[in-house]
Amino acid sequence: MTALHSRRVAFVSVIALATGLVATPVAHASPVQTDRYVALSPPATGGGSCAAPDYNTIAAAVAAASAGDTIHICAGTYVLGASVDVTK
Repeated sequence: MTALHSRRVAFVSVIALATGLVATPVAHASPVQTDRYVALSPPATGGGSCAAPDYNTIAAAVAAASAGDTIHICAGTYVLGASVDVTK
């Protein structure tokens, strides 16, 4: 193989590699939506149900929540020390 030919092969390889890197789609992580459960008892264990709640207070669940999460308020009598804005 001549020096000129090997340079052409190398150049074509670099172009192909660069094009492949540019054309490769990038996967974007979609936001994870989480169901969060609040119950006064039993103690919060992170089980993700009313029988094994993630939180024992509504405030803790709201503080941990992100956009798109759902907070499930299990049966019980809750005393709120602050207002809670609820949106759909």
